[in-house]
Amino acid sequence: MKEWLKFYANWPSYPQLFITGKFIGGTEIILQLCENEQFIPLVPPECLRENVLDRIKRAQWQSIVVLFLKGTPKEPFDGYQKEAVDILN
Repeated sequence: MKEWLKFYANWPSYPQLFITGKFIGGTEIILQLCENEQFIPLVPPECLRENVLDRIKRAQWQSIVVLFLKGTPKEPFDGYQKEAVDILN
């Protein structure tokens, strides 16, 4: 499949980004589109999420205590995350 994708998109490397079936480009093209503020208009509105900073602020205002961690409270990523969860529990 890897070689067929290169042929299909006429693009020699990966990653390859497609939006609604249209080939957009590889990393360098995506970065260029972002720098020129041309990337977001290509993305269908239903695929766009809330701005991450707005999501962080909303989470902080919705709860008295908020812990951002790697993993989940039941399966923390490492000992530091587990220790933070244990302290809050």
